[in-house]
Amino acid sequence: MLNECENKDGNNPENNNNNSPNKGNDDKKHNYVKVLVDAPYENRDIILKVTKKQKGILCVFLVAGLIFLSDCLIKFSSSTFDAYTVLSATALFTYDDALSEKSVILKNNNKKSGVYRWINLVNGKSYVGSSVNLGYRLKQYYSVSYLNRKKSASSISRAFVKYGHSNFKLETLEYCEADRLIILEREQHYINLLKPEYNILKIAGSPLGYKHTEESLAKMRNRKLSKQHLDIVLARILSDDHKAAVKKARTNSKHSADARAKVRNFIHSEETKAKLSQRLTKYNLSRGDKIEITNLVENTNTVYESIRKAAISLNTNHSTIRNYIKSGKLYKGLYKINCII
Repeated sequence: MLNECENKDGNNPENNNNNSPNKGNDDKKHNYVKVLVDAPYENRDIILKVTKKQKGILCVFLVAGLIFLSDCLIKFSSSTFDAYTVLSATALFTYDDALSEKSVILKNNNKKSGVYRWINLVNGKSYVGSSVNLGYRLKQYYSVSYLNRKKSASSISRAFVKYGHSNFKLETLEYCEADRLIILEREQHYINLLKPEYNILKIAGSPLGYKHTEESLAKMRNRKLSKQHLDIVLARILSDDHKAAVKKARTNSKHSADARAKVRNFIHSEETKAKLSQRLTKYNLSRGDKIEITNLVENTNTVYESIRKAAISLNTNHSTIRNYIKSGKLYKGLYKINCII
């Protein structure tokens, strides 16, 4: 607590005895001791004991005033001045205008790792983030397409779109090693300390706690793939590489006894059977050839949706119909059968 103690005259106080020839002068000119005390409020009892040995009332009042002032500052900082914790996080670098200082920001943080904070100068809200490459990460905040793409899920992106970069200040809180775990640990430290309002996720590097809006949930439920996107997905699924990967994964794979039993004993309901039959019929009709049968005696033409339906109408099988189409002969000398492509 006592950092320094010295006699102002440079002499040892013990040597100032009654035999000193300057005794008369000492009565008129007081000697004093300089004492430096850490945490004066906590050590006020010791200060008061020291001041009792000093000559003059001014010193006592001065010390008492310092103790009172220290007490007020402690109470003020702990109860009413909530921003005290904010001041304790001193930024390494501060850029007061994120728009005009864009080039400086990107240059100074290029290929550096650390933690940063955006501060909205309009409402005072802030956002704490981190990156292994601060230059690249901060550059994304200046991309209009990036902000518009992220604004549905990122409050800080929505704030940039709404207020503009000129209403934001950037602070570089800390530079650290290019280690993801270390960076996330330091980011979490500043999130806990500064309590930034724009940070929806309170755990650094984790989506835990994020909740989709009802609007987003409705969009996901009603989402339909565009034809272009669907073509891309189908091309990937039906590609030779994909088929080879599926085949390799299934090779030598065996179902469990329970799984095999479930497959053997599984029975479709009548409703499901009807749906499957209807679906299969539609599929066959979409891929099948239409058959035209001409009755030469009655001079009538009938078109059937498939070879099988044409065979059923003539009370024969589909192979016979196919053979008469290929040969061009009349079926039973009466019917001309053609395939409509």
